[in-house]
Amino acid sequence: MNWRSHLLYWIAPTLVMACLVAMYFSNVDWLMSLLAPQFNRELGLLENLQNVLLAAIIGIIGWRMLNSSFPMERKFFALILAGSIFMLLEEIDYGTHYWWLLSGWDISQQPKFSLHNIDNDRYLDVFKIGGDIVMALWFVIFAWAGTRSRNVWIEFLRPSRMFTLALIAAIVVSDTAHYLEETAPPKPNYLTTSIGEFRELFTYYIWLLYLGILALHRTWPQAQQARTCSSSGISPDAEGSGAQ
Repeated sequence: MNWRSHLLYWIAPTLVMACLVAMYFSNVDWLMSLLAPQFNRELGLLENLQNVLLAAIIGIIGWRMLNSSFPMERKFFALILAGSIFMLLEEIDYGTHYWWLLSGWDISQQPKFSLHNIDNDRYLDVFKIGGDIVMALWFVIFAWAGTRSRNVWIEFLRPSRMFTLALIAAIVVSDTAHYLEETAPPKPNYLTTSIGEFRELFTYYIWLLYLGILALHRTWPQAQQARTCSSSGISPDAEGSGAQ
């Protein structure tokens, strides 16, 4: 991997995250308010950058789904699209943050509709633990264990091993933010118990990069098999050929 790959996978996002962390712990009120407003942190730069990344994922995956040639391919990307839309709706609390703001209502009285913000954060713990497990399995275990396989489906899905560096960088950023919050908390602490939002933003970047590569730069395995069979003079079953 060249330096451009390192820049894309982990250096650039780490520098951006470092700037955001520095903004929050600067104790400069307007910088802190820009990042996470005291009246509603959900309307700050940190949360809205997450929304932008999720919206970008939705756009890219939606484009690939609409341009898919195989029914199985469309279903695959439709499933990812549905999950991405769900995550965006969860992040914006199904639009209630903006509705409350535009209506001029008391933010403190705003009801919570998103699963990760209700029931004493029980679902939030499930989201976090489940997300950590998936990230470890996909971007560490799968990325390194599948390198020798020549199976077209594994080659299509397998993430670059560079994602392991991105994951390590995300953990370092998160741990740094937590350490600063414990040892030198900003005053006022607008994020209170939500310092993990920094790592969440980095996580969304990792998924955007991976899904962007998957949707924009990788050929659906059935299309590869169809081309191989065509060059060999064999007529493949377009829907089931080589499915494993």
